[in-house]
Amino acid sequence: MSGPDVPSLDPEEALQLTQRGGTLVCLGLPAGREFGVDLRSYTVGDRFGGMKMIPTQGVHFLVFGTDMDRTGCFVSLAPSEVAVFRWDAAVELLLPLAPAEAAPHAAAASSLSLDASLGPYPLGTWGEWAALTQHISPAALARAAIAPPTLVGPSAAEDLEALPAGAGASAARRRSRCAQAEAVQAEANVAAPAAPAAAGERAGSCAAGGAAGGGASEGGSEGGGGCGGGAAAVTATARYVEVDPHALRPDGSRGVGGRRGGALTSFLLDRSEWLGWLLAHEYSPPPDSSRPPARAADGLSACEAGLLGELQLSFLLFLRLSCLASLEQWKRLLSLLCGCGAALKAR
Repeated sequence: MSGPDVPSLDPEEALQLTQRGGTLVCLGLPAGREFGVDLRSYTVGDRFGGMKMIPTQGVHFLVFGTDMDRTGCFVSLAPSEVAVFRWDAAVELLLPLAPAEAAPHAAAASSLSLDASLGPYPLGTWGEWAALTQHISPAALARAAIAPPTLVGPSAAEDLEALPAGAGASAARRRSRCAQAEAVQAEANVAAPAAPAAAGERAGSCAAGGAAGGGASEGGSEGGGGCGGGAAAVTATARYVEVDPHALRPDGSRGVGGRRGGALTSFLLDRSEWLGWLLAHEYSPPPDSSRPPARAADGLSACEAGLLGELQLSFLLFLRLSCLASLEQWKRLLSLLCGCGAALKAR
Protein backbone atom coordinates (compact mmCIF):
# COMPACT_ATOMS: atom_id res chain seq x y z
CA MET A 1 0.00 0.00 0.00
CA SER A 2 1.36 3.43 -0.94
CA GLY A 3 0.01 6.92 -1.42
CA PRO A 4 0.43 10.50 -0.20
CA ASP A 5 0.30 9.40 3.47
CA VAL A 6 2.10 6.05 3.09
CA PRO A 7 5.41 6.28 1.17
CA SER A 8 6.48 3.43 -1.07
CA LEU A 9 8.68 1.03 0.92
CA ASP A 10 10.72 -1.94 -0.13
CA PRO A 11 10.03 -5.20 1.77
CA GLU A 12 13.06 -4.82 4.05
CA GLU A 13 12.12 -1.27 5.09
CA ALA A 14 8.53 -2.29 5.70
CA LEU A 15 9.65 -5.23 7.86
CA GLN A 16 11.94 -3.04 9.97
CA LEU A 17 9.24 -0.43 10.54
CA THR A 18 6.77 -3.15 11.50
CA GLN A 19 9.13 -4.81 13.96
CA ARG A 20 10.45 -1.61 15.54
CA GLY A 21 7.20 0.34 15.58
CA GLY A 22 4.14 -0.11 17.74
CA THR A 23 1.07 -2.10 16.75
CA LEU A 24 -2.63 -1.73 17.54
CA VAL A 25 -4.69 -4.91 17.19
CA CYS A 26 -8.45 -4.34 16.98
CA LEU A 27 -10.60 -7.44 17.33
CA GLY A 28 -14.14 -7.61 15.98
CA LEU A 29 -14.52 -4.02 14.74
CA PRO A 30 -17.54 -4.21 12.40
CA ALA A 31 -17.09 -3.44 8.71
CA GLY A 32 -18.25 0.04 7.82
CA ARG A 33 -17.09 1.61 11.09
CA GLU A 34 -14.58 4.43 11.15
CA PHE A 35 -11.13 3.78 12.59
CA GLY A 36 -8.18 6.14 12.77
CA VAL A 37 -4.94 6.91 14.52
CA ASP A 38 -3.80 10.52 14.94
CA LEU A 39 -4.75 12.66 11.91
CA ARG A 40 -6.29 10.09 9.55
CA SER A 41 -9.41 7.95 9.71
CA TYR A 42 -10.62 5.16 7.43
CA THR A 43 -13.76 3.10 6.87
CA VAL A 44 -12.81 -0.47 7.72
CA GLY A 45 -13.62 -3.66 5.82
CA ASP A 46 -14.22 -7.26 6.84
CA ARG A 47 -10.52 -8.15 7.01
CA PHE A 48 -9.39 -5.16 9.08
CA GLY A 49 -7.44 -6.15 12.20
CA GLY A 50 -5.57 -3.01 13.30
CA MET A 51 -2.58 -0.83 12.44
CA LYS A 52 1.18 -1.39 12.37
CA MET A 53 4.36 0.72 11.91
CA ILE A 54 3.20 3.25 14.54
CA PRO A 55 6.00 5.62 15.63
CA THR A 56 6.92 5.13 19.28
CA GLN A 57 7.66 8.75 20.20
CA GLY A 58 5.06 10.78 22.05
CA VAL A 59 1.36 10.01 22.32
CA HIS A 60 -1.11 8.77 19.73
CA PHE A 61 -4.86 9.14 19.56
CA LEU A 62 -6.99 6.17 18.55
CA VAL A 63 -10.39 7.19 17.12
CA PHE A 64 -13.33 4.95 16.24
CA GLY A 65 -17.06 5.17 15.59
CA THR A 66 -18.86 7.03 12.81
CA ASP A 67 -18.66 10.48 11.24
CA MET A 68 -21.28 11.76 13.68
CA ASP A 69 -20.35 9.79 16.79
CA ARG A 70 -16.67 9.29 17.57
CA THR A 71 -14.84 8.05 20.64
CA GLY A 72 -11.09 8.23 21.24
CA CYS A 73 -8.35 6.88 23.46
CA PHE A 74 -4.78 8.09 23.96
CA VAL A 75 -2.07 5.44 23.71
CA SER A 76 1.69 5.45 24.12
CA LEU A 77 3.62 2.56 22.60
CA ALA A 78 7.17 1.37 23.22
CA PRO A 79 9.22 -0.10 20.35
CA SER A 80 7.74 -3.46 19.29
CA GLU A 81 4.85 -3.08 21.75
CA VAL A 82 1.42 -4.42 20.83
CA ALA A 83 -1.78 -3.00 22.33
CA VAL A 84 -4.94 -5.07 21.88
CA PHE A 85 -8.51 -3.77 21.79
CA ARG A 86 -11.78 -5.67 21.32
CA TRP A 87 -15.12 -4.37 20.05
CA ASP A 88 -17.90 -4.64 22.63
CA ALA A 89 -21.19 -4.70 20.72
CA ALA A 90 -23.23 -4.06 23.89
CA VAL A 91 -21.78 -0.57 24.39
CA GLU A 92 -20.43 -0.08 20.84
CA LEU A 93 -16.90 0.70 22.04
CA LEU A 94 -13.39 -0.62 21.46
CA LEU A 95 -12.16 -1.73 24.89
CA PRO A 96 -8.52 -2.42 25.80
CA LEU A 97 -7.94 -6.00 26.86
CA ALA A 98 -6.31 -7.05 30.11
CA PRO A 99 -2.75 -8.41 29.69
CA ALA A 100 -3.73 -12.08 30.09
CA GLU A 101 -6.38 -11.84 27.37
CA ALA A 102 -4.18 -9.71 25.12
CA ALA A 103 -1.08 -11.92 25.31
CA PRO A 104 -1.93 -14.48 22.57
CA HIS A 105 -3.06 -11.76 20.17
CA ALA A 106 0.07 -9.71 20.89
CA ALA A 107 2.23 -12.77 20.26
CA ALA A 108 0.48 -13.38 16.95
CA ALA A 109 1.08 -9.79 15.88
CA SER A 110 4.75 -9.94 16.92
CA SER A 111 5.25 -13.12 14.88
CA LEU A 112 3.68 -11.36 11.84
CA SER A 113 0.82 -13.86 11.74
CA LEU A 114 -1.64 -10.95 11.64
CA ASP A 115 0.37 -8.87 9.20
CA ALA A 116 -2.06 -9.25 6.28
CA SER A 117 -4.90 -7.73 8.33
CA LEU A 118 -2.93 -4.75 9.67
CA GLY A 119 -2.88 -1.47 7.79
CA PRO A 120 0.24 0.76 7.81
CA TYR A 121 0.40 3.93 9.87
CA PRO A 122 0.16 7.03 7.60
CA LEU A 123 3.84 7.94 7.95
CA GLY A 124 3.41 11.01 5.75
CA THR A 125 1.40 12.66 8.55
CA TRP A 126 3.83 11.89 11.36
CA GLY A 127 5.72 15.21 11.24
CA GLU A 128 2.49 17.20 11.39
CA TRP A 129 1.17 15.09 14.27
CA ALA A 130 4.41 15.35 16.25
CA ALA A 131 4.36 19.16 15.95
CA LEU A 132 0.69 19.30 16.95
CA THR A 133 1.19 17.20 20.10
CA GLN A 134 4.75 17.95 21.23
CA HIS A 135 3.56 19.40 24.56
CA ILE A 136 0.82 16.83 25.30
CA SER A 137 2.60 14.96 28.08
CA PRO A 138 1.35 12.27 30.48
CA ALA A 139 1.01 15.06 33.06
CA ALA A 140 -1.22 17.08 30.70
CA LEU A 141 -3.49 14.06 30.12
CA ALA A 142 -3.62 13.31 33.85
CA ARG A 143 -4.53 16.93 34.61
CA ALA A 144 -7.41 16.65 32.14
CA ALA A 145 -8.46 13.32 33.72
CA ILE A 146 -8.14 11.40 30.44
CA ALA A 147 -4.90 9.50 30.98
CA PRO A 148 -4.63 6.20 29.05
CA PRO A 149 -6.58 3.98 28.75
CA THR A 150 -9.54 6.27 29.50
CA LEU A 151 -12.06 6.38 26.64
CA VAL A 152 -12.67 9.98 25.59
CA GLY A 153 -15.93 11.22 24.10
CA PRO A 154 -17.39 14.60 23.15
CA SER A 155 -19.76 14.40 26.13
CA ALA A 156 -19.71 12.50 29.41
CA ALA A 157 -22.81 10.85 30.81
CA GLU A 158 -23.74 13.73 33.12
CA ASP A 159 -23.25 16.23 30.27
CA LEU A 160 -25.57 14.26 28.00
CA GLU A 161 -28.33 14.38 30.61
CA ALA A 162 -28.40 18.16 30.19
CA LEU A 163 -29.03 17.93 26.44
CA PRO A 164 -32.60 18.37 25.16
CA ALA A 165 -34.40 15.29 23.92
CA GLY A 166 -34.16 16.47 20.31
CA ALA A 167 -30.42 17.19 20.40
CA GLY A 168 -29.73 14.66 17.66
CA ALA A 169 -29.33 10.97 16.98
CA SER A 170 -25.62 10.85 17.85
CA ALA A 171 -26.24 12.38 21.28
CA ALA A 172 -29.05 9.89 21.86
CA ARG A 173 -26.74 6.99 20.98
CA ARG A 174 -24.08 8.23 23.37
CA ARG A 175 -26.69 8.67 26.11
CA SER A 176 -27.93 5.12 25.51
CA ARG A 177 -24.42 3.64 25.59
CA CYS A 178 -23.58 5.44 28.83
CA ALA A 179 -26.82 4.22 30.43
CA GLN A 180 -26.13 0.64 29.31
CA ALA A 181 -22.58 0.73 30.61
CA GLU A 182 -23.63 2.18 33.95
CA ALA A 183 -26.31 -0.52 34.31
CA VAL A 184 -23.76 -3.27 33.63
CA GLN A 185 -21.36 -1.71 36.14
CA ALA A 186 -24.08 -1.46 38.79
CA GLU A 187 -25.07 -5.10 38.23
CA ALA A 188 -21.43 -6.19 38.51
CA ASN A 189 -21.02 -4.27 41.77
CA VAL A 190 -24.07 -5.99 43.25
CA ALA A 191 -23.03 -9.45 42.04
CA ALA A 192 -19.44 -9.24 43.27
CA PRO A 193 -19.08 -6.69 46.08
CA ALA A 194 -16.07 -8.39 47.69
CA ALA A 195 -13.49 -8.61 44.93
CA PRO A 196 -11.15 -5.63 45.48
CA ALA A 197 -8.04 -7.51 44.38
CA ALA A 198 -9.46 -8.52 41.00
CA ALA A 199 -10.81 -5.04 40.43
CA GLY A 200 -7.42 -3.59 41.23
CA GLU A 201 -5.78 -5.91 38.74
CA ARG A 202 -8.23 -4.85 36.03
CA ALA A 203 -7.43 -1.21 36.72
CA GLY A 204 -3.81 -1.79 35.86
CA SER A 205 -2.12 -2.30 32.51
CA CYS A 206 -4.51 -2.84 29.62
CA ALA A 207 -2.04 -3.43 26.82
CA ALA A 208 0.29 -6.33 26.18
CA GLY A 209 3.79 -5.43 27.21
CA GLY A 210 2.81 -3.61 30.42
CA ALA A 211 1.44 -0.23 29.37
CA ALA A 212 0.28 1.80 32.36
CA GLY A 213 -3.41 1.77 33.26
CA GLY A 214 -5.64 4.59 34.45
CA GLY A 215 -8.45 5.15 36.90
CA ALA A 216 -11.74 6.96 36.90
CA SER A 217 -11.86 10.43 35.40
CA GLU A 218 -12.13 13.31 37.82
CA GLY A 219 -15.55 14.82 37.50
CA GLY A 220 -16.45 12.30 34.79
CA SER A 221 -17.92 8.83 34.82
CA GLU A 222 -16.16 6.04 36.63
CA GLY A 223 -14.81 3.07 34.74
CA GLY A 224 -13.62 5.22 31.86
CA GLY A 225 -10.84 2.84 30.97
CA GLY A 226 -12.59 -0.51 31.37
CA CYS A 227 -10.09 -3.30 30.82
CA GLY A 228 -12.25 -6.18 29.76
CA GLY A 229 -13.19 -9.04 32.06
CA GLY A 230 -16.76 -7.75 32.17
CA ALA A 231 -15.87 -4.23 33.32
CA ALA A 232 -18.13 -1.55 31.86
CA ALA A 233 -16.59 1.36 29.98
CA VAL A 234 -18.06 4.83 30.08
CA THR A 235 -16.60 7.63 28.03
CA ALA A 236 -15.23 10.67 29.83
CA THR A 237 -14.59 14.23 28.71
CA ALA A 238 -11.48 16.29 29.32
CA ARG A 239 -11.53 18.48 32.41
CA TYR A 240 -9.77 21.79 31.80
CA VAL A 241 -8.28 24.50 33.97
CA GLU A 242 -10.61 27.48 34.43
CA VAL A 243 -8.75 30.35 32.76
CA ASP A 244 -11.52 32.97 32.75
CA PRO A 245 -10.68 35.44 35.57
CA HIS A 246 -14.38 36.28 35.98
CA ALA A 247 -15.47 32.65 36.46
CA LEU A 248 -16.20 31.21 39.88
CA ARG A 249 -13.46 28.73 40.84
CA PRO A 250 -14.02 25.47 42.79
CA ASP A 251 -12.83 27.15 45.99
CA GLY A 252 -15.40 29.93 45.58
CA SER A 253 -12.91 32.59 44.52
CA ARG A 254 -12.57 34.51 41.25
CA GLY A 255 -9.42 35.44 39.38
CA VAL A 256 -10.24 39.14 39.57
CA GLY A 257 -10.33 38.86 43.36
CA GLY A 258 -11.40 42.02 45.13
CA ARG A 259 -9.92 44.42 42.58
CA ARG A 260 -11.86 47.57 41.86
CA GLY A 261 -11.52 50.62 39.66
CA GLY A 262 -8.15 51.23 38.05
CA ALA A 263 -6.62 48.05 39.52
CA LEU A 264 -9.33 45.94 37.90
CA THR A 265 -8.99 47.75 34.58
CA SER A 266 -5.20 47.23 34.50
CA PHE A 267 -5.59 43.58 35.49
CA LEU A 268 -8.00 42.92 32.62
CA LEU A 269 -6.30 45.03 29.94
CA ASP A 270 -3.05 43.10 30.36
CA ARG A 271 -3.59 39.68 31.88
CA SER A 272 0.08 38.90 32.50
CA GLU A 273 -0.49 38.83 36.26
CA TRP A 274 -3.34 36.34 35.82
CA LEU A 275 -1.21 34.22 33.47
CA GLY A 276 1.57 34.13 36.06
CA TRP A 277 -0.88 32.97 38.73
CA LEU A 278 -2.23 30.21 36.49
CA LEU A 279 1.26 28.99 35.61
CA ALA A 280 2.29 28.90 39.27
CA HIS A 281 -0.86 27.34 40.71
CA GLU A 282 -2.61 25.35 37.97
CA TYR A 283 -0.01 24.24 35.44
CA SER A 284 3.02 23.65 37.65
CA PRO A 285 3.99 19.98 38.18
CA PRO A 286 3.93 18.44 41.68
CA PRO A 287 6.92 19.70 43.72
CA ASP A 288 9.97 17.44 43.83
CA SER A 289 12.71 18.76 46.07
CA SER A 290 15.17 16.12 44.83
CA ARG A 291 15.60 17.69 41.40
CA PRO A 292 15.70 21.21 39.94
CA PRO A 293 12.70 22.56 37.97
CA ALA A 294 12.54 20.81 34.61
CA ARG A 295 12.67 22.69 31.33
CA ALA A 296 11.53 21.46 27.96
CA ALA A 297 13.96 21.01 25.11
CA ASP A 298 12.82 24.32 23.59
CA GLY A 299 13.60 26.24 26.80
CA LEU A 300 10.07 26.30 28.20
CA SER A 301 9.55 25.75 31.90
CA ALA A 302 7.45 22.78 32.99
CA CYS A 303 4.46 25.00 33.80
CA GLU A 304 4.70 26.82 30.45
CA ALA A 305 4.83 23.47 28.66
CA GLY A 306 1.82 22.39 30.72
CA LEU A 307 -0.27 25.33 29.51
CA LEU A 308 0.77 24.75 25.89
CA GLY A 309 -0.05 21.08 26.36
CA GLU A 310 -3.61 21.96 27.31
CA LEU A 311 -3.83 24.35 24.35
CA GLN A 312 -2.79 21.55 21.99
CA LEU A 313 -5.01 19.00 23.72
CA SER A 314 -8.13 21.16 23.47
CA PHE A 315 -7.50 21.81 19.78
CA LEU A 316 -6.90 18.11 19.10
CA LEU A 317 -10.11 16.96 20.82
CA PHE A 318 -12.13 19.50 18.87
CA LEU A 319 -10.42 18.48 15.63
CA ARG A 320 -10.86 14.73 16.06
CA LEU A 321 -13.99 14.40 18.23
CA SER A 322 -15.84 17.67 17.44
CA CYS A 323 -15.91 18.42 21.17
CA LEU A 324 -17.39 21.90 21.56
CA ALA A 325 -16.17 22.26 25.16
CA SER A 326 -12.64 21.74 23.88
CA LEU A 327 -13.15 24.39 21.20
CA GLU A 328 -14.26 26.86 23.86
CA GLN A 329 -11.21 26.12 26.04
CA TRP A 330 -8.90 26.52 23.05
CA LYS A 331 -10.44 29.93 22.31
CA ARG A 332 -10.15 30.99 25.96
CA LEU A 333 -6.48 30.02 26.10
CA LEU A 334 -5.71 31.85 22.85
CA SER A 335 -7.51 34.95 24.14
CA LEU A 336 -5.52 34.75 27.38
CA LEU A 337 -2.17 34.46 25.62
CA CYS A 338 -2.99 37.26 23.19
CA GLY A 339 -3.87 39.55 26.10
CA CYS A 340 -0.60 39.22 28.01
CA GLY A 341 1.64 41.80 26.37
CA ALA A 342 4.03 42.23 29.31
CA ALA A 343 4.44 38.47 29.82
CA LEU A 344 5.08 37.84 26.13
CA LYS A 345 7.81 40.50 26.09
CA ALA A 346 9.41 39.10 29.26
CA ARG A 347 9.39 35.55 27.88
